[in-house]
Amino acid sequence: QVAQALLSLGDSARLNETLVARDQLAQSVGFEAQLNAQAGLLVAHAVAAEGQSAAALQAPLAREVERLADEPISARELDKAKTQLLT
Repeated sequence: QVAQALLSLGDSARLNETLVARDQLAQSVGFEAQLNAQAGLLVAHAVAAEGQSAAALQAPLAREVERLADEPISARELDKAKTQLLT
């Protein structure tokens, strides 16, 4: 749930800021964590912006998900995600 909030909950979430606002590659983005008892499924998705191809979204989308795994999360960003999840 925290990963979902960081990546796709709200206009200032990582995927929206990067792929929609900054790079203008996508018109919408999302991330879901479907957690089951023994296995889980993580789904990142994006709808290409006008004039962009789905192929152009693959690497930037994967890069943002990998960045979440590889780089520390700032206290400010984590606090924002917690607040969104609790309210």
